[in-house]
Amino acid sequence: MRLQSWCLLVATSAGGNAEAKEIDMAITRSKQDWTPGSVVKVGFLTLRVLSVKAIKDGMPDIYTLESLDGTKRYEFIPHNGLSRID
Repeated sequence: MRLQSWCLLVATSAGGNAEAKEIDMAITRSKQDWTPGSVVKVGFLTLRVLSVKAIKDGMPDIYTLESLDGTKRYEFIPHNGLSRID
């Protein structure tokens, strides 16, 4: 499932002309399913995906996760890591 794609403006060095390129910032090259409701492993934790926030700022998407027993919540940003929000 494709979650989000964006158009990024990139300046070329030759003439300074800008060209538009489509960039997919969602997790797509993983063997795990990162859609809301699915269960994923992050390090040694097994967590359920609650939601995905796609903010068009050029950064990766923000995934809200919770423990399987529902007692702890986390925020996962690819390349930035996992942080507990509860």
